[in-house]
Amino acid sequence: MERIFGVSHLLIKDESRNHYGTLKDRRNRAAISRAMQEHVDKLVLITSGNCGYSLARLAEGSGIRVVCFIDKAIGNYIKERLRKYAHDVIEIDLGSKIYHSEDLLALARETKDEVIWDVTNGYHVAFQDIVGEIETENPDLLIVPLGSGEAYVGLYEGLSRYRVNTKLLGVGVHEMRGNTLILREKPSIADKLHTPFTPYRRRIEAILEEGHLYTQLSDAEIADAYEKIHLLIQCEPSSAAAFAALSEIDVKKYRKIIVVNSGRGIWEA
Repeated sequence: MERIFGVSHLLIKDESRNHYGTLKDRRNRAAISRAMQEHVDKLVLITSGNCGYSLARLAEGSGIRVVCFIDKAIGNYIKERLRKYAHDVIEIDLGSKIYHSEDLLALARETKDEVIWDVTNGYHVAFQDIVGEIETENPDLLIVPLGSGEAYVGLYEGLSRYRVNTKLLGVGVHEMRGNTLILREKPSIADKLHTPFTPYRRRIEAILEEGHLYTQLSDAEIADAYEKIHLLIQCEPSSAAAFAALSEIDVKKYRKIIVVNSGRGIWEA
């Protein structure tokens, strides 16, 4: 990969090696642990596949039921994989409206007394540990795919917590206009990075104002990187986006770069 992208010192934080193949395992372990302590009956989330699959698998044996909300446009293979492990899979049209927690809870509720949590967002703190695992490498640049921004915000907090002086680069399919993040509504080959809504939007914009970075890539650029690397490392187009950014930046400015491979995807799980 150093030869492919012209990088002199490249390291990979390979989250595809997590138990269910995604960095989402980290936040889902935290969600399950907290839910068990609070005697929660059901967890619900909006997912494009990986996070819901990971949550459903990690919930096995806990007594907690997982309901996955997935966009109608997502392929049948992913829906069937989710149905195999989740308590229920509910198809919704994410392009027609923004679904809030109360909407999801109402759609998922089966009895009036069951305790239900929406865990679509809110577990960014779980990603701080990634920085703790790489802090001794002291990289100049840390690159991560940016979809909802949950991992990006968590990594930013991790850099502060561990006092690591590293520039953070988020890679996504959203447009930046000045300091404003314009969320993409149209589907992308990097399906895990496409999101029409995120509660982290303002936080991301504040992080960028501090001097951290974001770059938008086209589907063609992401697809090209995926073709170059998918036989070298377990990844999907959404995780390959972080590697694609290496062709878009001046890599010679950085002594050491770490790329977060966010996972191999439900296709390979």
